[in-house]
Amino acid sequence: MGFTELTNPHKASNLPGYRGYCPQLKYECGHTYGIATDKLTSRHMRNEKLVPTTLPDPKEREPYLPTPNGDNKLTAGMVPYYTGYVPTMRFLYGSRYREATEQAVSNFMKKDQTHRAEQDQLKKTVYSHSKLKPVPSYKEPSMYPDLRPKYAKGYFPSDHREFCEPPVPGYTGYVPRRREHDLGTRYATWTRDGFTDSLDMRNKQESLATQIIDVTRMPVSTVKTLIAEHGTLYKKIGMKPKYTGYIPQRRFRFGNTYGDTTRSLPVCVDTQGYSNGNYITTPVM
Repeated sequence: MGFTELTNPHKASNLPGYRGYCPQLKYECGHTYGIATDKLTSRHMRNEKLVPTTLPDPKEREPYLPTPNGDNKLTAGMVPYYTGYVPTMRFLYGSRYREATEQAVSNFMKKDQTHRAEQDQLKKTVYSHSKLKPVPSYKEPSMYPDLRPKYAKGYFPSDHREFCEPPVPGYTGYVPRRREHDLGTRYATWTRDGFTDSLDMRNKQESLATQIIDVTRMPVSTVKTLIAEHGTLYKKIGMKPKYTGYIPQRRFRFGNTYGDTTRSLPVCVDTQGYSNGNYITTPVM
């Protein structure tokens, strides 16, 4: 390794302290950071430092620079300190603001003009050809295949997973009514109960929506106990450990687990009384 290689800077080297990605850097040993990054970036990636930063002749971009008319934002001679977006300007370095903006605007307008010309040429080519005619041997299928997504079960893609079937343990998706069943049960049990209760409630709502209203008889109650407690804060089965909310009279109970303590409190034993405000001693104004 010569003295010149150690003292002169390298074109493709990164600045020491750069925390970005450099390919194969962890396998390079025995060189300085500048020499190692110069060798690796020149070999494995397209580095922006290797691209010359000198701008083309200003006369080449003049035909593509629009004249300011009060409505267009990208024009020739843009005012410095403009904070709006200028296409491709962030890839231009080492020049004044006006030169960089004019070069960026001209490059953008040139690409836009080329794209529009190619698009018009494609439309002319398509419209100039005659329309395609169906092959005489083609027959319309009597039944089209089912292209809807299918949820595979096991190794048989044709089997559909049932709605109430519990998912695989570790599933992080949404499980309806999970807080009603997730205390003291296995994962498969409380997920199946949650899906089952959700399906029962949906079927009940559909049946009530289509049922004929008869004012001469009392409707039969079809609501389960757990569904009736939906929306109640305190449960008869007790509160889940690590619940940080307020539970009346809990601070006066000792010697039991959190679950046994909450199940023995009146607020959890008689949920209907507390939820309906039967224990309020002062009248509500």
